Amino acid sequence: MSVHLRRKVYWVRNLPDHTDRHVTAQLLAQSIATGNDGHLPLLDTQVHVHSLARAVDPWEHVATRTATVTFNCELDLSSYSKGSRSNEWRIPVAGLRKEAIILDTHFEGFTPLNDPGPIPTQHSYE
Repeated sequence: MSVHLRRKVYWVRNLPDHTDRHVTAQLLAQSIATGNDGHLPLLDTQVHVHSLARAVDPWEHVATRTATVTFNCELDLSSYSKGSRSNEWRIPVAGLRKEAIILDTHFEGFTPLNDPGPIPTQHSYE
């Protein structure tokens, strides 16, 4: 009998607007440590980006992207500062226009799952 393990899904906000799925995985891998002591590197192959789209916050002055991701390893997020809730973490990333990437499990707010392509012929239905 096989055992199916459910992975925790995270909502990632404040990603730079130029990121694609691969760059998102790389940014998270470079910024988050794993393991019990928080010193093991996270590999970009351990990050699975399930959705990636431009954020829809009308008050945002700098365009960002939002994603839903899972990790195929256990994360140790205890060394990162908490956001406004206990299930929200601020992950500092050097060179970002925003102060940090926000990782959470509460999914409060609107989560776009996809961006239609810039050319109308790239999609048929909305």
